[in-house]
Amino acid sequence: MSFHIVADSCCELTADMKKRENIEIAPLTLEVGGESILDDETFDQKYFLKRVAECPECPKSACPSPDYFRKSFLNGAERCYAVTLSAQLSGSYNSAVLGANLAQEENDDLKIHVFNARSASIRETLIVKKIVECEEAGGVGAVLKALSGMVDLDLMTVNGKTHRQKTDQLAIWKQEVIRTVEQAYAPEGSMAVLHGNLAPKGCVVKQSAVAPQMRKHTGPARCFECEEEAVKAIYGGSIQDGDVIVIRNEGPKGGPGMREMLTATAALVGMGYSEKVALITDGRFSGATRGPCIGHISPETSQRGPIAALMDGDRITIDIDGGSLSVELSEEDLKKRLDRLPEFQYKITEGYLYRYAREVSSADEGAVLK
Repeated sequence: MSFHIVADSCCELTADMKKRENIEIAPLTLEVGGESILDDETFDQKYFLKRVAECPECPKSACPSPDYFRKSFLNGAERCYAVTLSAQLSGSYNSAVLGANLAQEENDDLKIHVFNARSASIRETLIVKKIVECEEAGGVGAVLKALSGMVDLDLMTVNGKTHRQKTDQLAIWKQEVIRTVEQAYAPEGSMAVLHGNLAPKGCVVKQSAVAPQMRKHTGPARCFECEEEAVKAIYGGSIQDGDVIVIRNEGPKGGPGMREMLTATAALVGMGYSEKVALITDGRFSGATRGPCIGHISPETSQRGPIAALMDGDRITIDIDGGSLSVELSEEDLKKRLDRLPEFQYKITEGYLYRYAREVSSADEGAVLK
């Protein structure tokens, strides 16, 4: 089973990748002073910068054409992949999608997947690397083979064959890449959902990135009403080992929009706290978050969730293996505190964000407009 990969020229191929015949670069075109310069192996950076300095107008770029991608996909390989820089930065992704549609009109058996890297450069490189690793380890067929005891391989698929017919023909299965269930990388997935008197409707933690000693932790609350306040305290040196940072008012309604607590988590890592301090919030995190950072706490602060009742010094317990997030307060004490809180005030009181804040559902329901 053959495969082919085409990536736009924002992808930095390694020396080994450049030697492979099944990895191709689709060059972007740079336009400066009326001259078109291909971003390929002939690209001369010094000459390009000289032309930019000479030209009073800003240079422009153009993505590879759909026809370029179409021809790349019709190279005889059974499976084709395109990897492009972020669709928010360039037209490469849309061009590759159009090229894929054109190629499949000529060969409807062709399997094509277009990846939007949502970044550029090294992220494209890593995607290419993972495609090669997966393909050479056996691909989707090997994944199905690994799951054979958990999925029904005898069901008919749209191509008129069963998955078992495909897996029976499998010639390669590198189990150091695509492991068996018995040799799984971890007994559970990377994410865990916790419940407790601090998160009656649940919260989420990336458990695979939590140090063993922090999987069960009890510490005093340090409460902040927004991410900026917490970041100031982290950099200011007022956070102590063992603290549980609480960031409120960052949920779907309270934010509004449930932004990533990226600055706060980066500050914790940078200050050496990622294995010593926990963070809980009704906001969310990126997939790269490290440490005991728990988000999506529901109900959120604006909905008078228990997180809104917390005070500095309250003892918070995180128990990932036990699936719980709790505070050492009785239901009666929590209720009394919540009853004393002032009425929630929207940060934005006009326009679309105001409408969003009024009508958006809780994080546990998907944070969608009702």
